[in-house]
Amino acid sequence: KTYTISKQALAASRVTLSWTGKSYNRKIQKPTVTVKNAAGLTLTEGTSYTLTWSGDSLLPGTYTVTVKAKGNKYSGTVTKTYAII
Repeated sequence: KTYTISKQALAASRVTLSWTGKSYNRKIQKPTVTVKNAAGLTLTEGTSYTLTWSGDSLLPGTYTVTVKAKGNKYSGTVTKTYAII
């Protein structure tokens, strides 16, 4: 018998940021990103996914972080937004 195991898609609801808005403080500020699979297990950055930041997160403004699946278990890309006010 032959069977295929499909990659599990990253779901936006399973990617969370530790915060989505912070006050400007003259320092680089990036939220902690947590990615969980469908079973609720936390995935490891560098093994299951990579992060790409839209900027240095220093000045006031809106920034994005893109989570891209990596390896043979997961697929897809999720983008989350946060702001420095």
